[in-house]
Amino acid sequence: MAQKYGFSKALSKFLVFHTYSLTPRYIRKLLCDQGFEQIKIFNSPPSLGDPHKIFPSPIFATYFKRVVYFIAKSIEIISRGQLFVGTSLEVTAVKSKNPHN
Repeated sequence: MAQKYGFSKALSKFLVFHTYSLTPRYIRKLLCDQGFEQIKIFNSPPSLGDPHKIFPSPIFATYFKRVVYFIAKSIEIISRGQLFVGTSLEVTAVKSKNPHN
């Protein structure tokens, strides 16, 4: 649809489309199956700067990224960690000491 209306080039500056996308549920299952526990998944903070020169100024880039992160983090908190809409996820886990896991 974006291509139809001529937005695809502009959108490609802001959005990265990956061939694969892992859901938090799948990540949690994958780590559990490999013997990890205490799995925590959350929206990661935005990167610093504007390496691709997308924004009109570094100040605007910082402001925009903080607003998007605030919205994503709010959704994460309101949904009690069930819904993530941020740009990246951060995952921490501890390898189980139980050899039967």
